[in-house]
Amino acid sequence: MRHPLRDGSVILAIPEDHTREELGRLFGDSGWEMHACRGIDELRQMLKPGWSGVIVTSESFRDATWRQILAMASRTCPRAQVIVVGMLADRNLWADVLNHGAFDLIAPPFSTEAVRVATSAWERSQQRVRYATA
Repeated sequence: MRHPLRDGSVILAIPEDHTREELGRLFGDSGWEMHACRGIDELRQMLKPGWSGVIVTSESFRDATWRQILAMASRTCPRAQVIVVGMLADRNLWADVLNHGAFDLIAPPFSTEAVRVATSAWERSQQRVRYATA
């Protein structure tokens, strides 16, 4: 049985097992509630309107790009923050990610910096919640 998403959880929308497992360990060790998916259809089923949390996604899935995932998240749960994992991250990709509205770009090797970025993204999602209810 799939557990419902709670605000403050992180979705690892990453098709690569090794990357998902590595980030899962980092987030798990930091106390984050995590959910994982391997494709956009699975992610679509997980997201619910009004959810505020963090989606960490790969540059591309088999069936979607990070831009498509960002667009879907923006429509379904606009308070959520999206972090993109770039295996070959460079300044151009980083600028593209930020200019399209994602929170940030992270790249391997992963460290607690990934958790710090996600924590900052979570704090921004909570600012959006406060502004929406004010």
